[in-house]
Amino acid sequence: MAETVSFNPTWFSIPGSSISAALSKGEIGLQEFSIHVGLSLDDAIKLLDGVLPITEDLAEKLEVSVGGTSQYWLNRQSRYEALLDECAKKISDDDGRAWLSQLPINEMRKMGWVASGGDKLSECLKFFETGSIEAWQEKYETQLKAVSFRASSTHEVDQYSTIAWLRRGHQLAEKIQCKPWDVGKFSSTLSEIKKLTRIKQPSIFLSQLVSLCAECGVAVVIQRAPKGTRASGATMFTNPSKALILLSMRYLSDDQFWFTFFHEAGHLVLHDKNALFIEDDSDVTQAEEAEADEFSFDTLIPHGYQEKLHEIELSKYEIVRFANACSVSPGIIVGQLQHMGRIRHNQLNWLKRRYRWNEM
Repeated sequence: MAETVSFNPTWFSIPGSSISAALSKGEIGLQEFSIHVGLSLDDAIKLLDGVLPITEDLAEKLEVSVGGTSQYWLNRQSRYEALLDECAKKISDDDGRAWLSQLPINEMRKMGWVASGGDKLSECLKFFETGSIEAWQEKYETQLKAVSFRASSTHEVDQYSTIAWLRRGHQLAEKIQCKPWDVGKFSSTLSEIKKLTRIKQPSIFLSQLVSLCAECGVAVVIQRAPKGTRASGATMFTNPSKALILLSMRYLSDDQFWFTFFHEAGHLVLHDKNALFIEDDSDVTQAEEAEADEFSFDTLIPHGYQEKLHEIELSKYEIVRFANACSVSPGIIVGQLQHMGRIRHNQLNWLKRRYRWNEM
């Protein structure tokens, strides 16, 4: 008598993963792909993320642009939807509600991470690419522990919002074509990246930052974080040859943004590739965090100028002149003066550059 084996999938791959693999193989960039399939850049990203389904029209365009028959792509979509539906039905209503109640669903929908009109449970399983809540906990166990560790007596951290933000960063990093990770090249490129601190417009310096880092095997992602996520930055490796620096632009000021970037860069240069580092305002400290802070400070303020921070006259003219000597923006100098206690945190902030999300 044949034994019946039940099929209990715990993970699945969205159709967009197959498209991404084809794009990578063909060395087709996201912008070029969006033109080929007649989608805006945002909609092309949603297609790769599984938020936008493969229709008959899109299947035909995929056949021409990335290969495979249109029927293959339609079958890929239908099989995926059937599997997703099967996985969602296996989760009890109580377990589903409990899990969803902890996720920032409304913000995820507002930011386009999940479809606004779809079933919440299915959309979240899709977003995390997992087939059950248990599989989700297992898949994100390391990240959950890391976020939990960052919680402190003075700052409450929303674990689930932070995990969702990290997942979104991982998704967007997959869409950035990078050369293999090269720590030597990255280290030597930081001096070139430092020059970008003097550019005022994010629309100009961010594209250059992403390009310079991609040449070294680092995907830089700027992604606003959901409420409850205190992180300003995070660093991890998405695979052995690709690193991710995820920045939330939490404070929307040049001093915070650039110090955080070089802090995260310090983790990549100095520390374990298998670790996840999250930069927040918690009072939890680690040796690695202190080392990354020192790395960022040393990169922004040359050794020969560090002592002079204790002596410079606290005037616009002297701060601007000192910033020019250090090859950074005046706002970065103001941030350091505030951090070391020479001025209060509400002083000289007009020398900092403020960013807006519509400038990104």
